[in-house]
Amino acid sequence: MSRTVAGRKLRVLCLHGYGQTPTAFREKTGGFRKGVKGQVNEFVWLAAPHTAVPRADTVLTAPLAAVDPHGAAEISDSGDSTGFSWYDFDSIHKGEHERFLHSIQLSLDLIDATCERDGPFDGIFGFSQGASLAALILALQESRARGTERTWAGSKLYLKLGSSTAVDFALLVAGFLPGQGRTTTDSQLDSDDILQPVFVAAAPLCTPTLIVHGAADRIIPSSRSLAMAELFTAPVIVEHDGGHHVPSSAPVRKALQAFVKGEHMRLIPAQNGQDAAIPKSREALSESEHAVTIEK
Repeated sequence: MSRTVAGRKLRVLCLHGYGQTPTAFREKTGGFRKGVKGQVNEFVWLAAPHTAVPRADTVLTAPLAAVDPHGAAEISDSGDSTGFSWYDFDSIHKGEHERFLHSIQLSLDLIDATCERDGPFDGIFGFSQGASLAALILALQESRARGTERTWAGSKLYLKLGSSTAVDFALLVAGFLPGQGRTTTDSQLDSDDILQPVFVAAAPLCTPTLIVHGAADRIIPSSRSLAMAELFTAPVIVEHDGGHHVPSSAPVRKALQAFVKGEHMRLIPAQNGQDAAIPKSREALSESEHAVTIEK
């Protein structure tokens, strides 16, 4: 099926949080996704390439569960040893920048291979660490389009986003800038900012993006999500009163539905055959799609 077929629905690549699995992420986001089934045909759930290492500061504690009982059921950055990770958190704090960047590059390679095999995808949906990686993908994608790719942070490792990875919108929940690691204190927001040059060179990011953050999030404070939002030209920002989870409240679903419906109208030709504008980021992709359906 051609990606320009009139009336077709959108396809979205989904990146789970730290310590989570694709299955768990899918199960915990049903309410969030319910309102967009009319516009989205497929959510494709990808497993990160690294095994998550349990950490004391990633385990949901009793005090946090008391503050955020809803999040206690939907927490994804739980440090579950059976879960996966998109990059190595500890290497940032230890100053092992090469190790950190290498772990990110492996994830970028996996995502590009997935897009080449199963794509193209219209959008990307990420939670927590997955949202931080999605933000990096948008920055690299826009840097590539502007011809400003470079070796970042003085490292010999060249962060490269393959040509098959190109998305037209993003849904970022509890996101943050990946080079800052994972901290719960605002005083550390500007430390260990190894990837800042990537975002500075790419900013302002023009990809339409919905950013959702929780006012009671004690794992990724709202200030970190809002700092990420400042890099975008016109993000849609939605705050919910819960903690570190993907919310399913009516106001959030309504905002999500309005955003995705707008993107569907922008990207997909109408049934009457009138052409819709296709962003340049997708022009180089193959017209064919592989029939890999994870969820409809």
